Amino acid sequence: MNNQIAAYNLLKTMSFEEVVLMIMKNNNLDVTPDVNIEKDTYYTAKQLIDLYPNIFSKYKLAKYIKEDNLPVIKDGKERFFLKSNVEKWLENKNNQAMFRSI
Repeated sequence: MNNQIAAYNLLKTMSFEEVVLMIMKNNNLDVTPDVNIEKDTYYTAKQLIDLYPNIFSKYKLAKYIKEDNLPVIKDGKERFFLKSNVEKWLENKNNQAMFRSI
């Protein structure tokens, strides 16, 4: 019982990532970080409009989310856009525009 309480108290002070790394190390799993892994960036709607003023406006952004399936994460009234998802969406949008012009 004392071991369980000690483990519980230890886990309360650790982040989820630290717990996962500890489990992986104890099970002899490779925990070397992949150098090529890049943390993805999230944009707010305002940041996205500022970055791509020729593509997005407040109204076009709402239209693209609704009609063109622009991936969005909503938190209350705030909307967040994953950089990699936006880049893929823009690439697909450009490819569609190219095929329409043929």
